[in-house]
Amino acid sequence: MMQKAEPSGIKKLDEALGGGFPASGISLIVGPTGVGKTLLALQWLAEGARRGQNVVYISTTVPVERVKY
Repeated sequence: MMQKAEPSGIKKLDEALGGGFPASGISLIVGPTGVGKTLLALQWLAEGARRGQNVVYISTTVPVERVKY
């Protein structure tokens, strides 16, 4: 049985992942500084919001001064 996938909104990435990221569970994006992890995460969240889903972004590295409530 194939697990449901949620598209990232990035066509080539979604194709490579078989439709997108797994719909259930947690996805952790890791990599060196400057490779685009935050941009990827924000794109994925924007796509989910466009599709009417509830989304949340958690970062342990963004200073509290930059967080908007």
